[in-house]
Amino acid sequence: MVSNRKRLSTKKHGTLVTLANIDHNITSLIAKWAFKILSNTTLPSYSSLWYYEIYHMSIYLGYKCPDHFLNSTHPHTQVLSRAKPHKLKFNLFTLSSVMSYKDMGHIKIVSSVWEDIVDQPLFDNRNITQPNTHEPWHKPKSPFHKCSKLKFVHNLLDDFDIDEYSSNPSIPTARFKTIGQLQQQFPNALNSAVSWQMLLDSIPNEWKNLIAQGNQTFDRPEFFATTSDNDQMGPIYFNNSGALTLCTLP
Repeated sequence: MVSNRKRLSTKKHGTLVTLANIDHNITSLIAKWAFKILSNTTLPSYSSLWYYEIYHMSIYLGYKCPDHFLNSTHPHTQVLSRAKPHKLKFNLFTLSSVMSYKDMGHIKIVSSVWEDIVDQPLFDNRNITQPNTHEPWHKPKSPFHKCSKLKFVHNLLDDFDIDEYSSNPSIPTARFKTIGQLQQQFPNALNSAVSWQMLLDSIPNEWKNLIAQGNQTFDRPEFFATTSDNDQMGPIYFNNSGALTLCTLP
């Protein structure tokens, strides 16, 4: 038997030099490029190109935005195996780096904005974990695999319609549906009473508190935009604890 140390050795300039086994470091080596873009405060000059590719890989894989993709635990093995590189709007190395970044456990912090929270996916989301396993829900293996219209946190809210929200986005308060309401709306869920309670318990308490307050509480730094008569975006203001500052282009 040859020891691992000798197997990973070579001669250089007549001297035996041990080669380092980097197999266990490959993931972190590939992920470092995505880390420079997604986790650093000082961005490299090529960051805009990577953001462009990350956006398009998110859309290609069926996500509404990059944040949802970055927090997802879904491997997308089948979709990626059928991908044709010459038709993609992103490089496979960029994809490999982002997937390695995710494999290392990095997540995108969800902002405390009402819309960002209620639009979070319920399944394959690192932020929404089952109370008993502390693992994200994987829909095909969950009691909700037949509930095709159950996708986002806002699907659990009472008296909330996404189409009505598009025309009237003011939500003074909000609350979650009762288990009875959920059973009636999604009759295909298995072991429904227990399953629905577990799903509701999976939503972080911080999110529940912010959801209950509605989207008319502006005590955190946010941007606001006014609209003109033809529904075009007007001047943009930065709100910080009630103080509005007009944003101007440099």
